[in-house]
Amino acid sequence: MARRRPGATRGEYVLVKPDGGQLGRIAEVIDEGRLKPAVAMTLPLREAARAHELSQQGHTRGKIVVQVV
Repeated sequence: MARRRPGATRGEYVLVKPDGGQLGRIAEVIDEGRLKPAVAMTLPLREAARAHELSQQGHTRGKIVVQVV
């Protein structure tokens, strides 16, 4: 195992598999108010390209929501 310098940043890789049951349970917890997702901004669908650009820049804190209405 390699040694890290004190204060060095460490990265982790997480593999996520789609699971409709888990997504449904997460939605329930949000609806119950026990979990509040961090939403950085909400953009209309016509600004989806901008939303993608902002996401790729990595400077937002929270999710970028694209509203389809």
